[in-house]
Amino acid sequence: MAVRSAEDISKTIKNDFLGLTGKVYRDGSAIDYFTEAVSRSMEDAYTEIEKAKNPHIYTNLSGDNLDKMGVFVDVTRQKDEGDEDYLYRIMNWTYLKAGANLTAVNDSLLNLEYASNAQYYPGIHGAGTGVVYVIPTKYDDDTIAKALKEAKDRIKNVISPESYTEYIIPTPLPVDFVCHLETEIGDTDYLKSLIVKEIKEYVDAIPPNEYLSLGKINRMAMAHDNVDFFSVDGIYINGTFSSDTKVLQELETKFLYQETTWRD
Repeated sequence: MAVRSAEDISKTIKNDFLGLTGKVYRDGSAIDYFTEAVSRSMEDAYTEIEKAKNPHIYTNLSGDNLDKMGVFVDVTRQKDEGDEDYLYRIMNWTYLKAGANLTAVNDSLLNLEYASNAQYYPGIHGAGTGVVYVIPTKYDDDTIAKALKEAKDRIKNVISPESYTEYIIPTPLPVDFVCHLETEIGDTDYLKSLIVKEIKEYVDAIPPNEYLSLGKINRMAMAHDNVDFFSVDGIYINGTFSSDTKVLQELETKFLYQETTWRD
């Protein structure tokens, strides 16, 4: 069991709450603060458990005993290196080693030509398995095929050949907005076209297992000169109205911007 961060634990709780109730509780609400408090306590518990599993790292090893530990993990002491610095290097090596494979896989999936985003999630179907969620730049057959091939080519040299890896194109879900804009001296049509372009870029680039935030869209629009007031008054996911200010894009789905209707 690896140490889990409070942020990761909080996200899991929120996702579970959404799955059970169909609701997303608001940031800054009482239940949100309660979740954050529980998550931090659980992070501390994970840390203590991990310490108990690895006493050779977290106890006061020194001298010859520390040298033996260094030999065990293939980190030898440098000339005139003190115990404190040497122990730090051993601990740092351990953490890097544990995360190196996952980091290497996801680093290999950066800056793709045919995909706006691709992420690898290990252990989805058990030990030695993983899933790569690939979001193509366009949802047409040619681009999808090229995006899948590109992802496979990128990770084939950084993942164990014995591992089972599944490649999934998330199901597209069209997203429509109802918005309201007020400006005194600005060019209304120009501002609307600029904001629509930014909304599309934001929605289409949302990575797997992240939220679509109406608050972020509002802030993006209000950042423009001459925009006196802007609001997202409604959002439709795959034709279904949502009253939530944050909507989770699940791993198996992909939000794709479709249209904005402007309310007078």
